[in-house]
Amino acid sequence: MFMSLSDGLVLLMGLFRILEGLLLLSLAYHYLFILASAFRAVAAPQGSQRKRSFALLIPAHNEQAVIAQTVRCARQLEYPADQYDVHVIADHCEDQTARLAEAAGAMVQVRSEGRRGRKGYALAWGLNRLLAREPAYDAFVILDADSLVDREFLNVMNAELDLSQGVLQGQRLVNNAQDSTLAAIAAVDQRLNNFLRNQARRALGWSCRLMGDAMCFAREVLLAYPWDSDSLVEDREYGAKLLLNGIRTRYVSGALVRQQAAVNWRSGQQQRLRWYRGAVEVQRRLAWQLIRRGLLQHNLAQLEGGLELVMPAYSTLTALTALVALVETLHATSLLAVIIGAALLAWVAYPILGLWLDRAPLSMYKALLLYGPIYMAWRVWLAVLTRLLGRRIQWVRTQRREETTDQVGASRRADET
Repeated sequence: MFMSLSDGLVLLMGLFRILEGLLLLSLAYHYLFILASAFRAVAAPQGSQRKRSFALLIPAHNEQAVIAQTVRCARQLEYPADQYDVHVIADHCEDQTARLAEAAGAMVQVRSEGRRGRKGYALAWGLNRLLAREPAYDAFVILDADSLVDREFLNVMNAELDLSQGVLQGQRLVNNAQDSTLAAIAAVDQRLNNFLRNQARRALGWSCRLMGDAMCFAREVLLAYPWDSDSLVEDREYGAKLLLNGIRTRYVSGALVRQQAAVNWRSGQQQRLRWYRGAVEVQRRLAWQLIRRGLLQHNLAQLEGGLELVMPAYSTLTALTALVALVETLHATSLLAVIIGAALLAWVAYPILGLWLDRAPLSMYKALLLYGPIYMAWRVWLAVLTRLLGRRIQWVRTQRREETTDQVGASRRADET
C-alpha cells in the first residue's frame, strides 16, 4: 500500500512540472498588464455635467500630527465650496485630533463607543450617519488622515462618475520618497501598482483594486450595498463584494492624492503584515465565489478579480521562479531549463518595463536597482510570517513621519541634557 521511491519521485516531478506551468501562466498574465497599461486613459470631459455634492470622509485615530494639514488641503479644492464638506471621524482618539481637525475647517464626528481597532468600523459608522443626512450628498470620497488631495480632484471625480458604475479609485502617490530607503522603494511600488494594476485593468475593461484612499462612491451604490466590510483590508473586501454583484471599480489616474509611506522597516512590517493578513481573509471569503460566478456568467472581470486574490505577489512569484530555475540548471541542460531561465529574466525586467512605459523619473530606476532585491526578499519573508502568525496579527496604526521626527528630536534633547 505504500508508494515506492520511484513512484514518489515521479509524483514529485509531476508536481514540479505543474508549478513550472503555473509560473509561466502567471508571467503571461503579468505581461498582459504590460501591454494593456500602454493604453493611457483619456481624461474625462469637464464642465458639461452637473456639479454633484460630495462628502469627503476622513477616519482618524490619534492623528494630531497630520490631520490639520490634510483638512486644510481638502478645503482648498478647485470646486464650488458649497458643494462639498470635509468630515473627520475622530475614532476613539486620545489626543487633539478632533480639536485640530475642527480648527482647520472640518466637520468632526466623534466616535467613542462601539468596536475599535479597524478602519472599517469607523467608516461604516460615519457613512451610515452621512447617508441619513439632509440635504443628501450625491457622492462620498474616502481619504486617509495623511492624504494631500490635488486641487482638481473633485472636478475629475465628478466627470468620471458620469462614465462609471459609481465606484472610482484615484491615483495614489508617495510624497516622502526622500525620507528613507523604505519610502523610496515604496514610492516605486506604488507607482507600479497604479500603472501596471489599475491602469491596465481600466484599459481591459476589468475592475481595478480599491486601495483605501482616494476612493469615490455614488450615493446609490452605498445605499444598495452598505459598507459592512470588517476585515483588515476593508477596502479590498468591499471592492470584491461589489464585483461579485457586477459593480466594477474604475481607475481615475487624473484624481491625485499624495500620502506618506512608512519611513522605517518596523513600522512598514506592521503595516504590511496587516495588509497581508487581511488579503488572506478576503481570499478565504470571496475569491472562489468570484471565480465560480465569473465562470458561470462568462464574466472576465469577476474571474480575473478572483484569480488576482489567490495569486501570489510578484515578489513571491519571482522568488519561486528563481528557485525552479536553480533546480533545473543543477539537474538538466534541457530546453525547459532555458525557458525557465528566460522566465526569470522576464520577471526581473517586468518592473523596469513598467517604469519605462510610465515615463518614470531616473530616481525611480535608481531606487528599484539599489533597494529592489532587499525589498522583494523582505516581502517574501513577510508573506511567510503572515501564514505563521495567522490571527495573531492585529490592526496597528502606521506611524507618521512627523511622529518619527519628533521622537528623534526628543531623544537628542534628552541626550544633550
